[in-house]
Amino acid sequence: MKWTASLANARRWQMVAFRGPGGQESRGVVDVIAIRKNQKDPGDKILKRGDLFDIILIQIKGGGAAKPKEADKERLLKVKKKYAARDVVLFSWKKNQERQFSILGKDNVWHGIAPEDLFV
Repeated sequence: MKWTASLANARRWQMVAFRGPGGQESRGVVDVIAIRKNQKDPGDKILKRGDLFDIILIQIKGGGAAKPKEADKERLLKVKKKYAARDVVLFSWKKNQERQFSILGKDNVWHGIAPEDLFV
């Protein structure tokens, strides 16, 4: 996950990648989870600051791979809801081109986002 090294604001985030046998892709719609402790007051009598997490689900598409299909977006949104994730993100890259983060909006469309705005 060399791409995370250049993300200045991502220092507080832990990246968890899911690899299959031999380091290749594994099954499932989520390739990476970005997770950090949420330091805000949870507004709960039992829970304390730092007990909860912020979670971002990331799908990676590289080279000439097509963007996720509508069925993939639906699966990503179900996983987001299941784990109360903050965002669903697409990280795409092509050789010798700039890497791109896109966030899945409420309109079910991918919108480009700067990493410094994503990992806050």
